[in-house]
Amino acid sequence: MVVRVTDKVIQPVQHGMVRSVLSHGERLMLVEISLEQGVHVAAHSHPHEQVTYVVRGSAKFVVGGRAETLAAGESCLIPSGETHSVDALTDSLLIDAFSPPRADFLPS
Repeated sequence: MVVRVTDKVIQPVQHGMVRSVLSHGERLMLVEISLEQGVHVAAHSHPHEQVTYVVRGSAKFVVGGRAETLAAGESCLIPSGETHSVDALTDSLLIDAFSPPRADFLPS
């Protein structure tokens, strides 16, 4: 599966946050997340294992009660079922990998 820039579908998630599913298969999904400075992603959990890579900007992640600030070039693992939240400290671009893929991110 190849997704060209012209094929990306931008999905609004909340004010100041959009996502685009870049690619997905049976066991893995890659998602681009854009956050405006000041956006708060409320604490939540899901059964998917998640790895987040910060392409640009910086954000504070709280994973399982532990807070870490990540900058461009840094990443974190969010285990399956772990409660986590994010605060964008600057305009930020993130890449999330999910396993298994998030069916709720795919068009109906």
